[in-house]
Amino acid sequence: MSALEVIRQIKALPPEERKQVTRFVVEQDDSWIPGEFKEAMADAGAEPEPEAVRTELLRRQQEYRDHPERFAHMDEESLKAMFRRIADARARLSSAR
Repeated sequence: MSALEVIRQIKALPPEERKQVTRFVVEQDDSWIPGEFKEAMADAGAEPEPEAVRTELLRRQQEYRDHPERFAHMDEESLKAMFRRIADARARLSSAR
């Protein structure tokens, strides 16, 4: 059986059974899972302190109310333009290497 066939069969399982497969793989041998993926999953599972998040959001809200001139309005076109500039800069940096 190919890896692709195994993947298809796992995807076809009901959600609860997919969880069982995942749990088994991680608990038995996760050496084949890239370290970056494990770190990202650990970070994703870590929940921020709710009070700290609330305090930070309130601080940012007040900063915006006190000094709206410091903030740039970002509509969809502005965001697209910003992401294009980032992509262009990355391309220039990677081609310079």
